[in-house]
Amino acid sequence: MNTLLSHLQEFGLSEKAAVLYQGLLTMGPASAREAAREAKLNRSSAYMLLATLVKQGFVEKTQQNGILKYYAVSPEKLVERADKLARGSARQENEMNLLLSELLSVSKKLKSQPHVLFYEGVGGIQTVSNDLLAYPQGTQVYTFLPVSAGVISGSSFSFWKNQNLQRKYKTEIISPYEKTVERSSLNESGASRVRCVPADIYPFSSELRIYADKIVFISTSEEFGVIIQSQDIADVMKSLFNLAWEEAGRLNTNKIKNREEK
Repeated sequence: MNTLLSHLQEFGLSEKAAVLYQGLLTMGPASAREAAREAKLNRSSAYMLLATLVKQGFVEKTQQNGILKYYAVSPEKLVERADKLARGSARQENEMNLLLSELLSVSKKLKSQPHVLFYEGVGGIQTVSNDLLAYPQGTQVYTFLPVSAGVISGSSFSFWKNQNLQRKYKTEIISPYEKTVERSSLNESGASRVRCVPADIYPFSSELRIYADKIVFISTSEEFGVIIQSQDIADVMKSLFNLAWEEAGRLNTNKIKNREEK
């Protein structure tokens, strides 16, 4: 048995479940049939094991072109879960660190390959929104955050108002404002920095986040979320955000100037 499988079993996976998880980590999103073939398991066993892995939080599922697909959670998420089990035990903490190192090694090739995950419904939006939580303190986040009737849309506002998030991430937010919306209503989100743009010129109703190698779209009105993982696309989107940030700064300067002139 290889060392990685041994470490995975240290944290509660059976040998077959560990093989299945390792296969998904290498493959990326895959159907139950594809995962079973990779792990050399019969399909009925694979279905049962996948259901167990999803319940335990090692695997998540998504729909791609109408086909149900499974994918291994990121190594960081898995080790964060393992950390809770290992807390207070020096030996298990050491095992956890070894596990992370090996998982990152296995997933290195996979991370360089772009992929898209699509989620539907309120639960799907929650899953997409919570993806950021696996990233470490100090992660830079760029966000286009919608505003409607003077209040930041429900899930987005709740997410960014969380005090722990305010301390954890470095966030820049661009948000549209209406005549009734003042900057103070946005500052309540606790974001690191906020700039506003006129809603009549730059309207948007869905949230867009950019961090690490990911671009996340969240539509509360149509109840879906999308995660795109691609370093190249993320770099382009960060550059576009920076352009928008400069334009928002210019618009805000002109707004203040016009107020002073009046």
